[in-house]
Amino acid sequence: MKKTKHVSLRDFHHNLSMYLGMSKLNPIYITKNGKEQVVIIDPDTYEYKKRRVKKSSLDKRDAISDFIGMYKNRKDWEGKSSSTIAAKLRKDSWYGD
Repeated sequence: MKKTKHVSLRDFHHNLSMYLGMSKLNPIYITKNGKEQVVIIDPDTYEYKKRRVKKSSLDKRDAISDFIGMYKNRKDWEGKSSSTIAAKLRKDSWYGD
């Protein structure tokens, strides 16, 4: 597991080159008045994490669209808005048909 390092903004400013080099191995948290403000990470790590987040959000959207696709051709929903349909689904789930 990667070790994170917390450094003050002032210390980071005075030792910028050193901390940029260290950020290639481990995340560096920059603090201001003792509170975390920014995280410096390696660009490859950032891109990897960004792709993972994008992929997981695509998977969720696919699941939602599959659910919607099951019901898209219902005759009783023809011409109704999505908010009306959602309200009906909520009512049915709470109170039954």
